[in-house]
Amino acid sequence: MLPMVARTKAVDTGLDLPMIQPMAKQLPIESKHVESFEVYAEDVFVIGRDTKDGPEHPCWRDDAKRDPSLMDTLLEEGQLQEALCRKAFVRGAKNELIDRVEIIFGVDRTISVREINKTRKPAERMKLRVRFVPKGTTDEEIVAMIEAENARRKKDASPIRKAESAKRMMRFKIDEATILRVQGLTHMDSVKRSLGLLELSPTLRKAVDAGVVPATTALGLKELPTDEQETKAAAWLAGTEEVPTAKAAVREVKEQRKAPEERSNKAEGEVGPPSDRLLGKLCRALKKIDDEKKPSPVSDHIADVIIALKTDEATRGSLPPDVQAILNWIRTGKGTTKIAGLTALIRSTEKPVKA
Repeated sequence: MLPMVARTKAVDTGLDLPMIQPMAKQLPIESKHVESFEVYAEDVFVIGRDTKDGPEHPCWRDDAKRDPSLMDTLLEEGQLQEALCRKAFVRGAKNELIDRVEIIFGVDRTISVREINKTRKPAERMKLRVRFVPKGTTDEEIVAMIEAENARRKKDASPIRKAESAKRMMRFKIDEATILRVQGLTHMDSVKRSLGLLELSPTLRKAVDAGVVPATTALGLKELPTDEQETKAAAWLAGTEEVPTAKAAVREVKEQRKAPEERSNKAEGEVGPPSDRLLGKLCRALKKIDDEKKPSPVSDHIADVIIALKTDEATRGSLPPDVQAILNWIRTGKGTTKIAGLTALIRSTEKPVKA
């Protein structure tokens, strides 16, 4: 269905024609008839770059201070897509109301145009402008749009960044369905659990952000004092200590929270059950030693046991079949019927069911 337009009779032809409105000298963005307008990039505000506002402002974005990257594209092809903005009112130095244009989308385009204009000589043609589309909407909708766009642009964002995004949306009271859609999750419990990452020590957050420490492991240390979190994270970042699994981290925290006399005393050199990650590192180290034909620091049987625990490699046949089978069962939980007597042994350990 075509939109309705005002009509008038043309005097000279008598034809029924659409009324043509004269173009205004200025296009006010609050006008409902304006689809887009052009403005100098220096006259609009990038929140968090041109202002001191932080995440509490709906138009703030974490990349507001990025370097411009669209200069070549804008010079060669022009602005292919409009930026999105809103008109806002703020208090001036004398508490007076001042209106300004705030950017919602189009930060890179705006700062790139600014950079282009800086390099132009006065004798060259007039400065470039940025084409904007005004968006009249609520703060909540703006935050949801920005965080959704960030999620698409940063598909591999760290758990820390996702937690910050969730916290920001919850602060603006955005509905749970929208938060889950933006986060790509199905349960709010997962979102709320991730907020614990923001309570970790700075170095531990840095380790999670860098992908050195899994989020689940880091959350297991949340109950430790900040200085202990810092010490552990520094060692993991430096590579001087192995990063434990989430379960091992929780066990360690429980152990440290016990009274000194209640803690278990490990024998010298005992480090607990090896993690899957540690086994992988050991396998790669043994393979490198073998490829370089260097003497192994451990016996062939020990090397083969480690390889059998981590991989499906047959360990060159140096292990007896029953040893290989029991290692495979420990690693995968499968193959009990291939190990003579194991099924009966397992059944003998089960408690009889009372009638």
